[in-house]
Amino acid sequence: IIAGNEQKKVELQSIDALKEGKNPFVRVLGHLYLALHGPFEKLGKVIERFPQMRTLNYYLYSANMPYSSGQWVAILAVVSVLVAVFVFSAGEILFILLRWIGSQRGLVLTPLVVTLSYLLPLLGAGFLFLATILLGFIIPQSNAQKRGDQCSVELPFALRHMATELRAGIGLYKTLQTITKADYGVLSEEFSRTISEIEEGTDTREALKHFAARTQSRPLSNALRHIIRALKTGGNLSEIMNTIANDVSFDLQTKVREYSEKLNFFGVIFIFMGIVAPVFVGVLAAIAN
Repeated sequence: IIAGNEQKKVELQSIDALKEGKNPFVRVLGHLYLALHGPFEKLGKVIERFPQMRTLNYYLYSANMPYSSGQWVAILAVVSVLVAVFVFSAGEILFILLRWIGSQRGLVLTPLVVTLSYLLPLLGAGFLFLATILLGFIIPQSNAQKRGDQCSVELPFALRHMATELRAGIGLYKTLQTITKADYGVLSEEFSRTISEIEEGTDTREALKHFAARTQSRPLSNALRHIIRALKTGGNLSEIMNTIANDVSFDLQTKVREYSEKLNFFGVIFIFMGIVAPVFVGVLAAIAN
């Protein structure tokens, strides 16, 4: 996905594996998909025509979600159908109940109202069916962005940690292993994925390139590219990491300052609308009286 190689025809994470997943809800969805394989497969082919399919594999990998694109499409197919059936059934039951209450009270429903009572549940089910599919494409992207934001928060501390290790004479590989064992949350998990790639035979620079390509954290991606450049040119990694850590810290402080300024602005508006405006209106009312 990241290296740019053509996707293999053999799907390692097949749809059949869903019924053996760790998540019980996903296991139920897998059994439902396999029980009604024909209709769900046709629906899955329709979902695969959505333009979001072009980036689905990438965001699933970036978000560290243990599903292939085929598995995720199967999950979307089952969930969207279940949501549509539930909404349609709930709407029909509600309108049947309302029609019964109306008949008990002697109310005569016009043909238009009767038609709408059948049509609205169908329209609501269709709308939520499409909304569920679109939401299913948004979830991997949202999770990947969330992981990127969490990495950015821990990045300055991790970079200073790495700079200290390198200054002490410890090699880069051992330093990366130290970060995976440290308590840096999602950032440690991402470094652990890179260590796994290196242990499987990937070159260190290539593994770091993959790391930079999959992360949604722009500061982390820039830091990794600086590290790769230093490995190529033979620069002083510890000094480079300290410099990058200072730059990232400054950027984060700037973002926090901008965010606090926005909050102050909204706070002033809230104070004016919630306190000053009512008092002003009350004073005007008293003067008018």
